Amino acid sequence: MDNDFTNWNAFGNRYWPTKYLIDKKGIVRFKTIGEGNYERTEAEIKKLLAE
Repeated sequence: MDNDFTNWNAFGNRYWPTKYLIDKKGIVRFKTIGEGNYERTEAEIKKLLAE
């Protein structure tokens, strides 16, 4: 929950939905805007988990 838009504002988000994948060092490694793109998102998740 981000009822106060803390994360939304911290990332300068302007679109819904926006998905961010952040690595264990806190670096944004992947961002996708809008619905869909599920296969690419899953591939990126698997790549990050393998690290």
